Amino acid sequence: MILLHNNASFTLPVTDAILVFTILLLSFLVFPLLLRRFNVPDIIGLIIAGALLGPNGFNVLERGETIRMFGAVGVVYIMFLAGLEIDLRQFKRNRIKSVQLGMLTFSVPVLLGFGFGYFLLHYNFTTALLFGILFSPHTLVAYPIVRRLGIVKNEAVTVVMGSTLITDTLALLILALVSDSVQGGISGWSLLYFAGGLGVCLLLVLKLLLPLARWFFKNVESKGVNQYLFTLAFVFLSASVMVLFHIEPIVGAFLAGLALNALVPHTSPLMARISFAGNALFIPFFLFGVGMLADISLFWQDAGALALAAGMVGIATFGKLIPAWVMQKLHGYHAVQRNILFGLSYSKAAAALAISMVGYNLGIFDYAVQNGVIIVILVTCLIGPFIVEQAGLKIAMAENKGTDEKPEKPERILVSVANPSTIEQLIDFAILIKNPSSKEPLIPLAVVTDDHEVEAKVRQNQKMLEKALVHAAATDTPVLLSTRVDLNPASGIVRAAKEMLVTDVILGYNENRTAANAFFGTLLDIILQKLNQTIVVVKATHPLNAVKRIVLALPPGAEAEHGFRHCLAIVRRLSQHIGASVLCLANQPTADFLEEYKRMSRADFEFSVQLVTNWQTPTATFPPITSNDLFTICLGRTHSVSYNAALDEFSRHLAKHLKNTGFIFLYPGQN
Repeated sequence: MILLHNNASFTLPVTDAILVFTILLLSFLVFPLLLRRFNVPDIIGLIIAGALLGPNGFNVLERGETIRMFGAVGVVYIMFLAGLEIDLRQFKRNRIKSVQLGMLTFSVPVLLGFGFGYFLLHYNFTTALLFGILFSPHTLVAYPIVRRLGIVKNEAVTVVMGSTLITDTLALLILALVSDSVQGGISGWSLLYFAGGLGVCLLLVLKLLLPLARWFFKNVESKGVNQYLFTLAFVFLSASVMVLFHIEPIVGAFLAGLALNALVPHTSPLMARISFAGNALFIPFFLFGVGMLADISLFWQDAGALALAAGMVGIATFGKLIPAWVMQKLHGYHAVQRNILFGLSYSKAAAALAISMVGYNLGIFDYAVQNGVIIVILVTCLIGPFIVEQAGLKIAMAENKGTDEKPEKPERILVSVANPSTIEQLIDFAILIKNPSSKEPLIPLAVVTDDHEVEAKVRQNQKMLEKALVHAAATDTPVLLSTRVDLNPASGIVRAAKEMLVTDVILGYNENRTAANAFFGTLLDIILQKLNQTIVVVKATHPLNAVKRIVLALPPGAEAEHGFRHCLAIVRRLSQHIGASVLCLANQPTADFLEEYKRMSRADFEFSVQLVTNWQTPTATFPPITSNDLFTICLGRTHSVSYNAALDEFSRHLAKHLKNTGFIFLYPGQN
């Protein structure tokens, strides 16, 4: 017996709120760390923690109202993240094969699970159907492996990514229908009510909430907390709308994730906050609560529970292996590609847990099924990544065979910061265009003019740079702060870029032109003259995630510039992260180069081309630029092969008059 601060004693289970929360936080921290040493995924560690400390283990904690509430929030959060992280571009590119695999990975496990439940376990039709649905969705646990190996563009990988959208969506829709039938029975009216409710929910989310989200991100202040709270409200409002029509809230959360997919870049601070809050708190509560439902003692008390778990592992295995084999025969994939299809689609986690919890809450699944689901997750999360690792290594070696490319020098991005109001925009842009494989830090640079107030200015700039550090830290991006004292800003930037071996320099656009600028040259003019690195000038009038289209102007001869490919890589990464389409304005030779670049490059780059023949008066030939566009132009330095004086003057004129549209000036690096 232990005395608390208020002289009250307690016995197990613990009920004091502070102690309960402390035990939970320690469990979220300690169990995954300990089991990670044995290559046990964190998701399994949290489930094991709940099983050991829950009422069926050592009875340290009870599954009270708080754990159930946070668990319900956690499962909604998981499905929101699943929709948010699906690559919609990959789905569009390989949609036919993705649909084929998606239908196979949905129907085969459902049929196997339904047959097992209906004929061997003697479930009724509805329970057997829900039991089959358990095995259809998959979680891309092994995706970080293919990303690390550099085989994301391999067709087998892209097909699995697209199939995830089909499989998970079908599983959640059938789940919603089954749940509705269990609560009220299936009738013509209930089916009509379900379909009508789903249609109304889709219209509300896509036609009302999504435009509202675009407006919010574009016009409301971009403070991190406000954006996160709005996103959270969007998700749970979507889930609540589903509840009003007796549809499972996880369907609304998944739909909200799909709707916000293009508005939340995967490398943005907002995405980092969403992932952090979910992974640190909400999702662990859900997984811990699932573990509390597990009763491992059933396995030695009841041989049938162990047999059920073994049968469920068999269904999960053959339910994904058969579709991979069929796709191999249909499309002539190699054995290693078949293994990629199987390994990536084999692992189960969030969706399977969510479906099993719905079945348990509806009273149609018992502890034995819950235990079986946990065993399935453990087995698939351990074996799936192993299979992907082995097959992925072979694919990576085959794709790299025969290439003898010289390694490029490390990418180092310098961000010139002078205006406190634009720091976050410039840092966000640098994070979005940064090569994901680069380990080099961003270099925010503040230059102080050497005069009698230099010490005060240095202290002031240090505070400004700390703001950049805090903002970049939200995305776990390494940062190297730098302050320079020099005769003028241009000289400080040039010296820093040379000394730090910088590859890219990012500048904010300065629209103030003075008489001195006109005579001696602007800061940009001086930097372009003295540096050969890629120079990027940015003016973002709205948050970048509100951009729908990037209009990329490529003047004649741009493809002959030394750093042109690198400029294309910058645009490609930016478009991928913000979900914007790319319209290239180019003449025929440049358009031919773009097609060849797309064919030869292993990078994922989707764009359309509009041919432009008159580059002397571009105003008459360029398409209209709207506030939803980001106008980007690749400009040559004076005396470079693609330099066009008329275009240079047009760009300055355009920058002056584009009040509500963001723009980027790209100056390719020189030899």
